[in-house]
Amino acid sequence: MNEKVVADYLARLEASLGDESAFMSVFDEMKSDSEVRQVEAVGLVSRFVSPMAASTSKSKAFERILRRHQNIISFDRKQRAGRGRSAA
Repeated sequence: MNEKVVADYLARLEASLGDESAFMSVFDEMKSDSEVRQVEAVGLVSRFVSPMAASTSKSKAFERILRRHQNIISFDRKQRAGRGRSAA
């Protein structure tokens, strides 16, 4: 596994979480980067989201990375939508 590639994308993905355009830019670049093989993708998910089986496909790993970002975006939108409303 290329630890440098994993560490670089990990830092960039974490820094862009919650920023739709910045995250998607990094995500798209990562998906098309020939240095990100299956083993790097799984290693990245295991650090960015949670441990993942080494046999997991590259596409499933990318889906899991994107899902984390989407969950954060969805949560933020729900939080903003609920502001100003009373609990009663």
